[in-house]
Amino acid sequence: MSNISSPSLKIRGPYDAKVCSCGLKAPLKASWTNLNPGRRFYGCAKFDGTSKNGHCNYFCWVDPSACLSKIEVGPFLNKKVKELQNEVTSMKRTARTFKIMLGVS
Repeated sequence: MSNISSPSLKIRGPYDAKVCSCGLKAPLKASWTNLNPGRRFYGCAKFDGTSKNGHCNYFCWVDPSACLSKIEVGPFLNKKVKELQNEVTSMKRTARTFKIMLGVS
């Protein structure tokens, strides 16, 4: 199940408190996986992404499933941002080279 909900981010908000089978308040988190970008869920308070800490496997989605377009667009946008960052880095290198050639500091 960790491949569905991790990586995640704990969030705060006016949501009904949920209690997991461990008897602890289940924190509200957000998934940032490609299949569930930004989708909120409640999970066991003891769950930390591993199966070694004795969590109870409590898991409950808050938001409805994302539409296909959101699932497809998220990874595309991440890839595009990386491409643009690489392009900016390359342009900065080129500008530095021209400054050196022209003797401008």
